[in-house]
Amino acid sequence: APEELGQLQTQVEATMAKLGLGAADHPFSPHMTLARLKMKPERGATERFITEHKEFHTTFFKVSNFILYSSVLAQNGAIYHAEGVYALHTN
Repeated sequence: APEELGQLQTQVEATMAKLGLGAADHPFSPHMTLARLKMKPERGATERFITEHKEFHTTFFKVSNFILYSSVLAQNGAIYHAEGVYALHTN
């Protein structure tokens, strides 16, 4: 649920502050990273990733839409680009 994610984020930020680490330089936005592979992965890397993570599962949560992002890692962090917004219709 969104409130639990917000509480977790608050706890993470507080712990980071206690450790002397800076806060994130952008607002909190709950998300899931489905995969992160090199731009030109070695042969079979995608298949190995899928095989290694095929047992992943999570608890149920409602999703009304999602945004597909691409990212490029740069010296100062990742640069994100919204590729598309997709509404999910439930009946």
